Amino acid sequence: MFPFLSRVEVYATMDPVLFSCARRALEKKQISYTCKSETMGRTNRGGGIPGSFGEDQNSKMFYYIYTKRKDAPLASGVISESIKSRT
Repeated sequence: MFPFLSRVEVYATMDPVLFSCARRALEKKQISYTCKSETMGRTNRGGGIPGSFGEDQNSKMFYYIYTKRKDAPLASGVISESIKSRT
């Protein structure tokens, strides 16, 4: 009926390295997924003005991974194991 209802979020991070690690783990196990990224910082030209002091320039993106509802438990486990083995 609505394709977006069959997808659930299985992972979210602001770290691009962990996001890449999670994606590789899903690809290795041949689990289909979709990704979404969202800008969390300033979206205008004000990023370099003095009012932006203290804003982390490296953590401006939030990354999400979605899988089919039936694959979510397996995908979550695969991602968890992958992240644990990395740290």
